[in-house]
Amino acid sequence: MSIFEDLKNTKITDTAFYLMFVLTLLAPGTAYSMVFHMEVFTELDSWKVLLMVIAMGAPLFVVTTAVTYMTNHSYFEGEDGLRILGFYSCLNVLVTPYVVLMIAVDQGFSFFATSIAAFASCVIGGAVLGGASRI
Repeated sequence: MSIFEDLKNTKITDTAFYLMFVLTLLAPGTAYSMVFHMEVFTELDSWKVLLMVIAMGAPLFVVTTAVTYMTNHSYFEGEDGLRILGFYSCLNVLVTPYVVLMIAVDQGFSFFATSIAAFASCVIGGAVLGGASRI
């Protein structure tokens, strides 16, 4: 099969999930870097910036996914359950760090304090999403 046939056979929901997953890995790290360390974008080359941005966003996604799964592991069994788990985790990581960043910029917090608060809020958000799936 060629790549074009593979793209034709991909469902729109899968495509949306893949795009959301990539955005989840890139967006929070980019936002935090632009607010606190803008000089990184001018001093480093593209690959180093990309890896740094992913290194900032991936732990939030992994921790959110783990906490959401541990909160209600029986709900997220099977292929459909894992898809829902991924959607919940992506949704949490795409919303929670930005709320923390908005508050941190308003209050003048440091990068370290903002990162710890974002990490903690992702854990809390993952627990809430996992617990809400029990209802």
